[in-house]
Amino acid sequence: KKGNLDRGDADDVNNIADLKIYFQDLSGALPQGTATVAILLCSLVAGYLLNRLLVLAVQRSLANRDEFWRSLIARTRRPVRFIILTLAFAFGTAIAPIGPAATDIIHHVLMLCVIAAIAWLLYTALQIWAAIHLRQYKVDREDNLLARKHITQSGILLRVASILIVIVAIAAMLMTFEPVRQYGVSLLA
Repeated sequence: KKGNLDRGDADDVNNIADLKIYFQDLSGALPQGTATVAILLCSLVAGYLLNRLLVLAVQRSLANRDEFWRSLIARTRRPVRFIILTLAFAFGTAIAPIGPAATDIIHHVLMLCVIAAIAWLLYTALQIWAAIHLRQYKVDREDNLLARKHITQSGILLRVASILIVIVAIAAMLMTFEPVRQYGVSLLA
């Protein structure tokens, strides 16, 4: 049989625990840390390729949609790539031969990164919506009272919504720490 391993064939690997055992066995034959670095790099490359495929698929499906969706896809490439790479790295750390304490710390940092990236996505979507909404109002006309009113109100709402996004993101991040979970809940209350 090809790929005969102590724990069974690679085809029999059906969950993350089996993968972790497989890579721990594999890392015994390699210099210390080599398997871990190789697994993490492979997970990042796989995440990058997945991101490219998703971007191409979404761009094709939204090519004929309105301006908001096209602009949203164009301006959220970086935060979406960051989220996908973070999740791929989390998967890599789950199967890499890393100690449980280090894995917990890495997963916690990655969770904070995902929360920050989601806040970044929301902020970007809010900025796009405001820009598209305000395009219909022209300030260079003679009767521009309505346009100035909408620009002022949208600016205020944009600032308030941005502050709310930051507060909710900080509260969500604080709630991931057990000792300060109460402060995060207080911020959301």
